[in-house]
Parts: sequence; C-alpha cells; structure tokens
Amino acid sequence: MRATRPELPRIRPFWTSADSQRADGPGTPYISRMSPTAAARDPDRVTHDRDTAYAILDEALAVHVGFDTDDGPVVIATMHVRDGDRLLLHGAANGRLLATLATGIPLCVTATLISGRSSYRSVKICGRAAPIDERDERAAALSRTAEAAAPGRPAACRRTVLSMPIEEFSVKIRTSRTTHGVR
Repeated sequence: MRATRPELPRIRPFWTSADSQRADGPGTPYISRMSPTAAARDPDRVTHDRDTAYAILDEALAVHVGFDTDDGPVVIATMHVRDGDRLLLHGAANGRLLATLATGIPLCVTATLISGRSSYRSVKICGRAAPIDERDERAAALSRTAEAAAPGRPAACRRTVLSMPIEEFSVKIRTSRTTHGVR
C-alpha cells in the first residue's frame, strides 16, 4: 500500500524571472535576502560573475533540474548546452521532464564540477524554461544539443529542447580542504 502524502498549501514562489530585470540593467542578477541564489552559508565562496558561471556550464557534462510536482519535489539529470545567455535543456519529446517544464513552472538547474577531495565549482540557475516554437531556431537548438550529447550523430526526431534564460544565478567555489567537522 502506498503511503499518502499530506496535502501542503501551495505557496507562490518569492522570485520570478521578471524579478531579474531591475533598474541596474538587463542581465544584472536580482539577489534579494530571500532569493534562492543568495548564499546562506560561506558567502565568501559565492560570486555572480557571468563568465565564471558560463565556464562551469560549458565544462559540465550534465545538469540536474529540480522542480515541484503534485507528488512532491523532483530532480532529474539531463543534457544541456549553453547558447549565449540561455540554457538549452535536451530530452525526450514525450518525457516527464520537458513536458512538465514546458508549462512554465519555476525550476532550479545546477551544474557541479568536482576537482579533488573537497574542491568544487558549481552554478545554480533559477527561472523558467519555455519551448522553442520557431521551426528553424528549434532545429538549430536540437542540432546543438545532439552534437554535444553525441558528436557526429544527427538529432533524433523524438527529442525536444527547451530554452531557459540565464538571469538569476549564483556560483559557489571551494578550492581548499574542509577544516571543520572532519578529522
């Protein structure tokens, strides 16, 4: 018998992609005290440098996409490609991941690179993804993601791709071994 999950109230997210467009100028991340990209711990390790975030995304082999469903939170790994100031998320056309994300729900994408016992570089992007509707743009995006996944292999017809603007993000870098709690 499957346990039933208690009904939780739906809370409107305290951030939206529109929050990123402030008087500071387009592309300037909006980091509020409540922002999901604000640092709760070790703020000296956090940066909002776009070039650093892009370097991590370009090197990472996959990303993890987190979102909420009626059955609870879900995190799924998927292929990605950065295309300028947007992230292309690649997957099965009839799969749960892209079908759910295409509805425009809030999501969080993370990429982490491990480079030693306790050294890492990671980027977290919060926002929403949308289908690419224009035919030629969609074909080019599919081709880019297919090439990244399997170089030299044509894009499969049953695959799809979503576009996510890289607006609200943070980067966290740890370059030394931990000194607390580990012996």
